[in-house]
Amino acid sequence: MGFGGVSLTVKLDKGMKAILKVLFENSRTSLTEISEKTGIPFSTVRYKINTMIENNLIKKFTTIVDPDKLGIISSILLIKVNKNSDKVLEYCKNMKNSVIIARTIGEYNYIMEVVGHSISEISDIINGLMAVDGVVDVRVNIVLRWEKWEFPVDAIK
Repeated sequence: MGFGGVSLTVKLDKGMKAILKVLFENSRTSLTEISEKTGIPFSTVRYKINTMIENNLIKKFTTIVDPDKLGIISSILLIKVNKNSDKVLEYCKNMKNSVIIARTIGEYNYIMEVVGHSISEISDIINGLMAVDGVVDVRVNIVLRWEKWEFPVDAIK
């Protein structure tokens, strides 16, 4: 068991790893193309992907956009709470501008990415968050440019 009673590892076979590598490169790759690239039969590719989805290993197929090209400012918030952690987390999850939220161990309890169209909008988001009962501190880092945004597939054991 890992932190919070959640298992930290899932055993993947070589086929699943190969399929994930292809999907990380392009989540829109067809099953036929995945089969061709990996040498795994089409029906097996479909079965393994469905198994990974059913077991919540694959949570979502998504698109990553460059916020700069859309005129969007991205900010990383470090959030410290002293109580009502669940209330704070629910508030963050329901924010229309939240992108990703992670519970952490360390001085701060959560890391969250939020986006907005101006520094003023980001400031309003932070002020709203600071007003939530239980929030002690919020540290803000404005992202100048994302330098890397990919999962290290080779880290999968």
